[in-house]
Amino acid sequence: MRWPCTAWSSPSPGIPTWDGGPAQANKALAVVLEAAMDCGQLRRADPMLAAHHFMALATAEVNMRQFQRKPQPVSLEQIQAMMDRAIDTFFHGFGTRN
Repeated sequence: MRWPCTAWSSPSPGIPTWDGGPAQANKALAVVLEAAMDCGQLRRADPMLAAHHFMALATAEVNMRQFQRKPQPVSLEQIQAMMDRAIDTFFHGFGTRN
């Protein structure tokens, strides 16, 4: 990702990018997770923090791609396996202890 030179004059150049996409996705996910908590499918926790944790797990295996000049394509099968691992890890932390 390349930033326009004027962005660096801001004390927080990434904030507009964050507010324009990831923040909205996290808010929407927090609503879904809170509903799951209300139904007893997830243990009670801060829904926004749970959303941040889920998003971190969901992107953990591909975050380094943003620093690669020409990253190799990722297949749908690889994406499914990454998401399966992220979901499994998330439920180990936020799932109910039944």
